[in-house]
This record gives sequence, structure tokens and C-alpha cells, in this order.
Amino acid sequence: MSEGADLDPGAPAGARRLCQQCGHTLASGAAFCRNCGARYEEPATEQIATPAPAPSGGGGPTQARRRPSGALIFLALATILAASGVTAALLLSGNGSSSTTTVVTSNGESSRPEGDSPGAAPLPAGSIEAGRYVQAGSFKFAPDAEKERLRLAAAGIDVDVMASDAVRELYPGFQVLLGGPLHSNSEEAALLKQLHRNGVPSAFARPLTPAPPAPPSNKLARGTWTGKLEESSTSHPQLDRTLPVTFVTSANGREGTLIFLGINCVAELRAEPTAGPTLSFRRGSGCFAGSWRIRPSQGELMLAFLPPDSDLIVLGELHRA
Repeated sequence: MSEGADLDPGAPAGARRLCQQCGHTLASGAAFCRNCGARYEEPATEQIATPAPAPSGGGGPTQARRRPSGALIFLALATILAASGVTAALLLSGNGSSSTTTVVTSNGESSRPEGDSPGAAPLPAGSIEAGRYVQAGSFKFAPDAEKERLRLAAAGIDVDVMASDAVRELYPGFQVLLGGPLHSNSEEAALLKQLHRNGVPSAFARPLTPAPPAPPSNKLARGTWTGKLEESSTSHPQLDRTLPVTFVTSANGREGTLIFLGINCVAELRAEPTAGPTLSFRRGSGCFAGSWRIRPSQGELMLAFLPPDSDLIVLGELHRA
């Protein structure tokens, strides 16, 4: 995959749909921009948009896309980090503010070494300081994040690897490259310029805050939650789909039933021992078997399903019914 792979050259020039955020040409029928991750909003009167420059300081590409309900999941594909041998990346964001980039190798498989697992935190959860940061990409596996950090360090760019579990605005389970906290507009602009020139065109600046602590006794509140999950896979694009779900949590807070509406799947989840702001619930077998990472945040549930043996990713936010 290369930059601009989502262009639709067969469409007439006047019929092409352009991202209102970055000006990138969208693939035919695409609901999300594969360059910046913004959702495409159909204009009342179809017009040809003027391409805008890549986002820099003053906010990330998702800040202008925050929707009132908080239920929108941005989904996009980007091609970055070619200098480190990576040829494809998956850009996902939720809550109108969260963005993660899961890197896969050129054959579509995760570059995970044997024995590694997603979400292994090189820094302890809760170590982030509230402030403004430049986000230079996020990874499903810690060794991939460290490899990219070293590549950028060799170019004189100082970023740290942070577990996304520690950050309120990010989906749990990822390793994120962050530069900051930043103390001036000039510092932010300089870091963005360095990253954009060194193989990270999707880097952007945004405020981040520490994730809230886990609920008492690591239990979920009893109730019914609804929303949509976004499933995607670089190696199996037929799995890219939106999944409406209902999640019913038990009275003891340690079990939950995840009901996928529209497909034949009801997943019974049970709590696992965890530490930090993110809870872990597991399904032993059947559809979507494995560990689900769940973070209660501001009356919502952020869900992430990141199986370690594939590049499949399922992310989404649920709200009380």
C-alpha cells in the first residue's frame, strides 16, 4: 500500500469526494478518510473541496470532528514509517479525540515477535502528565513502538513510548509514541515539522490527560450499555465492518454479556485479574474469544479487542441504555 492508495481514479473529477479535514480524495463509497481518519460528512450541495494542508499545531485532525453523542468511531488507513520497513498502518480513533496507529508488516501480518503480547506497558500506567502532546503513532506491540522510537531518536527526534492505558483520551491496549508535554506553540510546531519530514505525516498535536483509576474492586457497574464497535483487519479487509452491540453487565460486576446485533454472536465475558485503569474481561471460546480491555470513562465504556495472533482490531464506545 502506498500514499494515495484510496484515490478513485475512475471517478469523474467533479464527482470525487474530498475529505473536509485534509482534502484527501476518498475511495468510492468510503465513510472515513484514509489519510487523517476524519468521517466524511455528505454536504447539502455537492462541491469540490480545496485540499487543506496537513494538520499541525492548534489541534489534531479529530478535534474538529467531535460529535454530540460521543459514539462516532473514526476509521482510516494510512501509510507511514516506510523508513523502518513498515508499509501499512491502521489509523483508528474514537470519542472524536482518540487516535491510534497499529503497524503491520508488508504482508499484512503483525510484526509481533514470538511470546510478545499486545498492551505490554514499558512505562507504568498513570505516569502521563496532563498537557499538550504530539502523537507520533501508536502500535499494537511494544517492540514495534520501541523500534520506531529508536529510528526517530537517530534522526534527533525525542518521543517516548507510553501505554495508552494511562491516557484518558486513547483506547486501551496500545503503545503510543508521544512527544511532550509541550510548553509553547513554537516547540509544538518544531516537533511536528521534524516528524512530518521523517516519515510520520500523520503526527498531530492534542491535549492528553491521565486515565481515571479503575472502579472499586475492579468491577463494572451493573447496567445495560449500547453502541457500535468498528472491526477491521488489514490482511482480511472483508472483516472491516460496523457492529451494533448491547452489553449487559451482571450484579456482581465481574460478568457481562456482549450481544452482537445483526450477526449470530453472543459473547459471555468474565473478569480477569488486572491492575491500572483498564479492566480485562475474557471470553474462553467462540466468536471474539480472547481478552477484551474495558475502560470506564466519564459514564461510558471504551472497549478494545486486540488478539495477539492476528492484525484484527475491534474498538468502540458504549453508553448506558
